Amino acid sequence: MAPNHRTTEPPNHRSLWWSAFSSVAVLLTCVSSAFASTADTAPTAADYKSKITFEKWPNKKASLTIESGKSVKFIVDGVGEHMYANWFVNGDFKIQDEAWWRNVYWDPTQTWTFDSSAEVVAELRDADNVARSTYTWIITVVEAGVHEDRIPFSKWPDMEHNVTAYRGDRVKFIVDGVTEHMYANWSVDGDIKEQDESRLTNGYWDPTFEWSFPNSLDTVEVKADIRDGENTHKCIYTWIVLVKHPVAVAELNSALPRGYVLSQNRPNPFNGTTTIPYQLPEAASVALEVWNSLGQRVRLLVDDYQPAGYYTAVWDGKDQSGQDVSSGVYLCRLQAGNFVATTRIVLVR
Repeated sequence: MAPNHRTTEPPNHRSLWWSAFSSVAVLLTCVSSAFASTADTAPTAADYKSKITFEKWPNKKASLTIESGKSVKFIVDGVGEHMYANWFVNGDFKIQDEAWWRNVYWDPTQTWTFDSSAEVVAELRDADNVARSTYTWIITVVEAGVHEDRIPFSKWPDMEHNVTAYRGDRVKFIVDGVTEHMYANWSVDGDIKEQDESRLTNGYWDPTFEWSFPNSLDTVEVKADIRDGENTHKCIYTWIVLVKHPVAVAELNSALPRGYVLSQNRPNPFNGTTTIPYQLPEAASVALEVWNSLGQRVRLLVDDYQPAGYYTAVWDGKDQSGQDVSSGVYLCRLQAGNFVATTRIVLVR
């Protein structure tokens, strides 16, 4: 009878390695979960992103307009040394972010979702964890939905309005105050969409057209071809729609301006609203004002500390109390630090 030899299996090194790896993975997951529980839950992919460039050690501020329910990733950009950032939302401490691990630096980053306007602050601290400066984001939350813009009906001048819409918005365009039989042929970027007839039944109504802006086009023209009761062309009402995906100014332009510039408003002359572009090569306290020919300030459009970048402001032809001002020539004055410039604005009612 053959001897009964007992066979010993060699150790399975791959199984041992995988078991060890799994144990480490579980441990890391637990540690990660523990750290994550100290901060508010945030989405992995933000709807908006806003950067403030790191410097030693001035206070900085940025403004951002977003839609309700959207998330924002806040970044202290370009950190190259050991430092800390204490994050606050509306004054409530959320988390401390350390920009260092084994001689590798990264940009302090946090993400939150907002249903209402808020203030986010990153309190920057040096390697000794001593507070040095604050970076502040002012978040304005707007409701996505249907917005209205009206051009008052008159016989028969061409009219033009500037409108700002965020991607996903739906805008209702209205020919306002119609009191007779007439037609409006509506078009978007030259494509005829529909004809609207204002005809007396129980009263005349205002020709109205709705259109949404879901894509990334910069500018869209919506036109109403205004026609009389015989369906004969009389004039054109034009809405110039600036479609925006609101992000911080620094994100809109990767290259910063080389100098201060106050550009001419557009359109000029205008009726309704006009857009005033300006640019800052460095952070500065900014005042953008409208003055009348008597040397009286009519409207303060901007009064804020703004980082370097490209900006626009909109004037709706109203004074500081919200009243329409009369037709005439106005001065737009920009003061940013020691820089002062003016341009002429012509308002035609």
